[in-house]
Amino acid sequence: MAWPNPDIPFHHHPTLAQIVAQTSWLPHPNTVSRFGRSVFPTQRKKSDSQIGMPVQNEGKVIGIYDNNTTPKWALAWSHGLSGSTAGWTLAHVWPSSEDVTGYTHLANLVLVPEALSATTDKQAPVTHYLRWHAWSVYGWKPKEATIPLEPQCYAEMQWRYLPEIKDPLGEIFLKLTQSKDRRAKLLINLMDELGYL
Repeated sequence: MAWPNPDIPFHHHPTLAQIVAQTSWLPHPNTVSRFGRSVFPTQRKKSDSQIGMPVQNEGKVIGIYDNNTTPKWALAWSHGLSGSTAGWTLAHVWPSSEDVTGYTHLANLVLVPEALSATTDKQAPVTHYLRWHAWSVYGWKPKEATIPLEPQCYAEMQWRYLPEIKDPLGEIFLKLTQSKDRRAKLLINLMDELGYL
């Protein structure tokens, strides 16, 4: 006999979404609005040798390759967070890892308890709730994506937001100047050139 289908029945999706909503942390809407774009011009690397190398489009440098460090920096630094992320998974709401406009966009990031991370991956049960949240609360989706549909029982969800800090862009710049990671210096120069700072 073959293994049974692992799909979670549809009628359980709202319950899972409510659990994730109440135990995860999303970017503060005001902070997302203040940036209005990705925090860093980065995209996920295809190989370790690419980390820190330039991302080009039609011969112009538009970013650098990264290994999931800059999405963590984006969410943490823009909300004044520090310390270990043990027990948490930083998830992308949309699969925009190869897009400098979406990879570190705060509307595309959510901090999920590790035990629940599989519920937010790919086309998992909670993905549709997070995508509708990103669209309805932040007004953001990847350019090529269609507008998502509101999932069942979405109005009943109670989301948690990280605390807003006074000057998130200033905090980002300060952390970059203090960082010893070689990507930080590359980012300061590139962000200045591209008008991020």
